[in-house]
Amino acid sequence: MNTSVPSEAMGPACGVARSVHDWPSPWNACGLEPSSPATHASSLEPTQRWPETRKSIHSTLVDMMTKSPSQEVFDDPLSPAPPPAAPKPNVAPAPAPRPPLSPLAVTPAAGVARAPSDPTPSPGPVSVARAEDDDAPKVETTAEERAIFQLVREACEASPVKATIAHKDTVTHFAITLGKVTRWFLRFFCNGPRKFMTVRLTVEQVRALVPGAEVDPVSDAFTRSRVYFRSVEALAIMKPLFVAAFEQEARRKEADTAEAN
Repeated sequence: MNTSVPSEAMGPACGVARSVHDWPSPWNACGLEPSSPATHASSLEPTQRWPETRKSIHSTLVDMMTKSPSQEVFDDPLSPAPPPAAPKPNVAPAPAPRPPLSPLAVTPAAGVARAPSDPTPSPGPVSVARAEDDDAPKVETTAEERAIFQLVREACEASPVKATIAHKDTVTHFAITLGKVTRWFLRFFCNGPRKFMTVRLTVEQVRALVPGAEVDPVSDAFTRSRVYFRSVEALAIMKPLFVAAFEQEARRKEADTAEAN
């Protein structure tokens, strides 16, 4: 390697040299020779201090030649800086599973009975109290209704047709039947402002049996006439009507029984 350096590199102030060995001391050439003992290295002979200088230059040249192109690019202040690395997403760590909760022991307050540990109730008799319906209407057979039934039964006993009669008292009316509710032949309504009874005979039949009776037709599939009366004593003249209604229902019952058999 040629270690000669052009004279222009040194400048006019420090003189001209042909080779590294001919370089004068920088302190002597520029008139800056230190007088301090700490700078005694500048007073050495050229043959003693130039090997160190040559070694330093050689190391610098080797570093420049072996420097990688990528390092030169990044060291260049005019070259663009590499893009910054993408930030990592801030992902919260998954929470650790919670341990199973243990049942809490609760101490009852003073005066409060402790519940038994066994939830299964002990077997025993179960009593169920049934509340009575106070709002339900109560049916009570009046003395007037009992007197009417007695009068009708006496009239029917005189008939040649024999059948057992009964009565059924409801909230709205008092019925006289042949044992079943559907086998009624007289219904008395005594709770309203005007008392009347209903029968399954036509208006013409009623007027023929009880002349002068106040009667109205009824548009009902089971009732044909409505007969008005004022008291139980006034019903005494209507015994023929009671017997006719009784015999008609008794015959109808016999016909239905024979047809069923």
